[in-house]
Amino acid sequence: MSSAAVEVTAEVIEEPTSELSVTYTPAVIDDNLAAVEAWVRSQVEPYRGTVIEYGDDERRKEARKARADLNKMKDPIKADLKRIKDAYMAPMAAFEGRVKGIIGIIDEARDDIDAQYKAGEKAFKDARRAALRREYEAVAGPVAGLIPLESFIETEWLAPKSSEEWACGKLADKAAEALDAYNQIMKLDLPFKDEAVARFCETLSFVEAIKRNSELEEERARMEEFRAAQAAVAAQAPEPEPKPAPMAAPAPSPAPEPAPQPMAAPIPEPEPDPVCRWSLSTQFEGTRTLAQQVAAALKGLGITGAAIRFEGEVRHE
Repeated sequence: MSSAAVEVTAEVIEEPTSELSVTYTPAVIDDNLAAVEAWVRSQVEPYRGTVIEYGDDERRKEARKARADLNKMKDPIKADLKRIKDAYMAPMAAFEGRVKGIIGIIDEARDDIDAQYKAGEKAFKDARRAALRREYEAVAGPVAGLIPLESFIETEWLAPKSSEEWACGKLADKAAEALDAYNQIMKLDLPFKDEAVARFCETLSFVEAIKRNSELEEERARMEEFRAAQAAVAAQAPEPEPKPAPMAAPAPSPAPEPAPQPMAAPIPEPEPDPVCRWSLSTQFEGTRTLAQQVAAALKGLGITGAAIRFEGEVRHE
C-alpha cells in the first residue's frame, strides 16, 4: 500500500447573510508621468509658433506631416492608458458582475410572483366585468343598447375587497336612475330629441340633455333670423322677366281602386305602469332661459312641487 500524502483543496463555505461585506485596498499607481511629460514637451516645442502658409505647396505638405507626426506621438500614450485602465477596472468589473448575478436571483423570484399576481388580477376583473354585464343587461332596458357598461363602472367595483353582490347592486341603482331619466326625455316633446338623447348618453345627465336641446333651438332661431334677413334683401331686388309657361302634360288615366283590405285584429291595451313616488334633486349651470325650459319640461311631465332656485352667477376664472 502506498503511503504517499494526498493533497486536498478545501473550499470555505461562508454562513449565509444579508449584509454585503467588501474589503478592498485603494490602488496606488506608481508611474513616470513626469518624465513622459518632459519628453513630450521637448518633442512638441519645435512645432510651437509654426505659421502655416496655405498658399505655398511646400508649407502645406510640411503642415500635413507635422500634424501626422503629432498624432503618432499620442498613440502609444493612449494605448498605455487603456491597458492600465482595463487592468485597474478588472476587479471592479468582476465584482459588479457577481453582485448583479445575486440581484438577478431576487428578480427571478419576484418576476414569477408578479406574473402570477397580474394573471390573477386580470382573471378576477374579467369575471367581475362579466357579472356586471349580466346585471346591466338585465336591469338597464333600452339604455343597455345606447350606453356602454364602462360608462357606469367605478374602480372600487373591480377591487377584490368588494363583493360581487355589492358591486352589482351599485350598478343596478345607477342603471335604474339612467333608465328613468331616459324615459323622461323620451316623453318630452323635444324638437331635437335625438341630439338630446346623444348628450344624455355621453353625460348621464337629464339637465345636460335638456340643455343640448335648448342650444340647438337657439341655433335654429338664429338661422331662421338670418334667412329672413336674406329674404328681405332679395325682395328688394328687381324681379326677373317671367319665363313662358311650359306646355301642360296630358292627364294620366285614373288608377284602379284598390281592393278593400281585411280589418286588422285589435291590439290589446298594455297594462298601465304602477304610479310610484319619486324624488328629484340636481344642480346645473345655464342661462335663465335654460332654467325656464327645464321647469317647463318638468311641468310637462306632471312633476309638481319642484323649485328651481337662483344660487348666484357663475364666474369662470
